[in-house]
Amino acid sequence: MNQELEYYRIKRKRGQRDLAFEGKKVAFASSDPDSQNNRWTELCIYETAIGNFIAQSIGKSIIPGEGDISDAEWFSDIKDVQAFFKESWLTKELMDSLAETFPGSDSVEQVD
Repeated sequence: MNQELEYYRIKRKRGQRDLAFEGKKVAFASSDPDSQNNRWTELCIYETAIGNFIAQSIGKSIIPGEGDISDAEWFSDIKDVQAFFKESWLTKELMDSLAETFPGSDSVEQVD
């Protein structure tokens, strides 16, 4: 891990404890990268200082009276991270972004 580490505290669904760790963001995808909508989804993957991985999904809103909804889970193996996210074009974009840092973790299926 050659990038400088940051401290993160990731919110989770009600009833679950937040995840706190030092690490770096290794992949990111947004359904609204230009902030043109009132609601959008952001997906993130972090690598912790000890080599675990955090998968996070955030439902974002700028509508008065609504707040962001976040969920996250940690994994010891990068290959298990994709199962946290629902299959979608946004997850594919996230996994393609992750492949830039972790070759072999992307959403490509080798057929020959």
